[in-house]
Amino acid sequence: MKLQDQKQLAQQALLDARRENLGEIHRTSIRAYGKHHGLDLFAWSDPHPDDLVNTIRAFPFPLVWAGNSAEITACIQADPEIISRIHTLITTDRADFYLREAFENAGVNLVGCRHIRDSFPYPATLHLHPAVVLYTFTGSEKETHYREFEQYFT
Repeated sequence: MKLQDQKQLAQQALLDARRENLGEIHRTSIRAYGKHHGLDLFAWSDPHPDDLVNTIRAFPFPLVWAGNSAEITACIQADPEIISRIHTLITTDRADFYLREAFENAGVNLVGCRHIRDSFPYPATLHLHPAVVLYTFTGSEKETHYREFEQYFT
C-alpha cells in the first residue's frame, strides 16, 4: 500500500472516531428543547448522578423532573438536599415511589407512570410558570424513551 493511501486511511479512521465521539457527547449531554406550554424543557441521557445533582441545584426555577426510579433514587442518595429543589417528580417506570415519605414531607408533587409516554402530558397541566421540566433517560430502554420524547415534544 502506498504511503499516500495509508495516510488517507489513517485520516479517515480519525474522522470516523471523532464523529463517533461527537455523537456520543450529543447523546449524553443535557439538551434544551425550548418552551413547552411556557415551561423550559430539557432532556438528558445518562447523566452522572453528581452532574445531575449540580444541574438541579443550578436551575433558577422550580423543577419538574421526569425520570426512572433508579436514577431518582441514586440522585437523592447522593444528595438528599436536592429534594427541596423539586416541585414535581414524575417516575417514568413505575406507579409507586421509593422514599415517598421524604418527598411528601418536602411538599413535592408525585406522579407515577408505568411508561414514559404516559408522563408527557403532565407538565403542561401544572400551570406552573416559570418552571423547568427535565426528562432524564437511563437504563436499557433509554434510546427508545429518548426517541419517544423527541417525537412527542418536537
